[in-house]
Amino acid sequence: MEQIKIVDQRFLEWLRPEGIEYLQGVIKEHGTILAVWNESGIPHCVHFQEGMQIRNWMRDQPEFKDMEDWQNHWFDENWAEFAERNLNGTGNQKNQS
Repeated sequence: MEQIKIVDQRFLEWLRPEGIEYLQGVIKEHGTILAVWNESGIPHCVHFQEGMQIRNWMRDQPEFKDMEDWQNHWFDENWAEFAERNLNGTGNQKNQS
């Protein structure tokens, strides 16, 4: 459990306040981090853009690398839940005490 808290804290530090604000705004406006909207006629899909950056960050964390049964599909299927849990304040260390 302690490892999860450390990963959650590092994730929020990696996002920085600007990233946290941006992604919380996506959730507030669209109800999910898995949003798609139109920007000047071009679809903006969070899963493929910001989501890929988050999945790559997750793959680089030693806590995730140590879990041999996790495959790349796990990251595709679970990154949004991981991010939303932290962005909603239910995953970071400050709110678990």
